Amino acid sequence: MKTLNKQFDYFPDGSLLQFPPTLQDKLAQQTISCNLYVTHMGYFPKAKKHFNKRPQGCNEYILIFCADGKGTVTVNKIHTYTICANQIIIIPANTPHSYYSDELYPWSIYWAHFTGPMASAYMHYFNANKPIADINSDTSCDIIDLFRKVLFTLKNGFTIDNLTYTATAFNHIMANIFFHNQAFLKGTTDARFRMIDKTIAYMQEHLGAQLNLKQLSQVASLSTPHFSRLFRLKTNCSPIDYFNRLKIQHACQLLATTSLSIKEIGLSLGFNDPYYFSRCFSKIMHKSPSEYRPSG
Repeated sequence: MKTLNKQFDYFPDGSLLQFPPTLQDKLAQQTISCNLYVTHMGYFPKAKKHFNKRPQGCNEYILIFCADGKGTVTVNKIHTYTICANQIIIIPANTPHSYYSDELYPWSIYWAHFTGPMASAYMHYFNANKPIADINSDTSCDIIDLFRKVLFTLKNGFTIDNLTYTATAFNHIMANIFFHNQAFLKGTTDARFRMIDKTIAYMQEHLGAQLNLKQLSQVASLSTPHFSRLFRLKTNCSPIDYFNRLKIQHACQLLATTSLSIKEIGLSLGFNDPYYFSRCFSKIMHKSPSEYRPSG
C-alpha cells in the first residue's frame, strides 16, 4: 500500500496523524469505540500538488471533506469524480483509488481513515454510482469545528482517552453528514418533497385540528394518491399516522410538564373521545397516558 504522498511540505499549517497500532487495537476492543473508529486523520490547507495513488486500496474507508477549492478522485480506475467545496466523498476499503488537488484551485481538505463494523453501513446511504454527499453551509461549519477540536485534542498526545474522544466525535461527524444535512437528506433538493416539508410544518401548526388526507394533500397542492406516495417515500409513514405521532409527541410533553388532565390534553390535540386518545397514545408509546405521566 502506498503511503501518503510526501507533498506535506507544501501545507505547513496542515496536520497528518497516524495512530499507533497498539492503540488502534484498544479502540477495536472498547465497547464505546469498536463499531466505528479512526486510524489516521488530518487537514491539508490549499494543498497544491497534493497527490496520492493506491493501486490496491487500503484496509480502511477514507473520508475526504473538501472545505475549499476542488480536486479529483478516481475509484476502481474507472469512476472519476470532481470534488468541490462543501462536498465529501467516501472511498471504500480495499478499493483501488487515486486523488489529486486542482492545479488552479487547490483543495483544502479534512480527511480521515476509519474502520469498524459500522463503516460499510454508511455506504448504503450513497447512490451506488456516486459516493459523494453535498454539505449545506451550517453542517459544513459543524464538521469543520469537530475536526478542529479533534486535531487540537490529539496534539496533546495519543492517549486512549484522546483517541476514544476522536472516535465518538467522528460518529458525530458522520451523523451530521447523513442525518442532519439538508443538502443530502432524501428529497430536500426535489420540489415535490419540499411540499411534504410544507405539509409537516402545517401539521405542527394545527396539532389541535382533525385533519384528513384530502386536506393535507391540498396543503401540498398534490393529488391525494400522489401526496400519499411521496409522503411515505420521505417519511416511511402514512400522512395520518405521522400526524397522530406528532400529536402524541406533544402529548408526552404536556403530560411531563403541565398539570392538565389527560382528558384536557386529548381535547387540546383534537381527540374528542378520551378513550380513543388513550388507545392512540398506548399504540405509539406502549403505555397509557397515566402510566407515562411522571409520579410525584
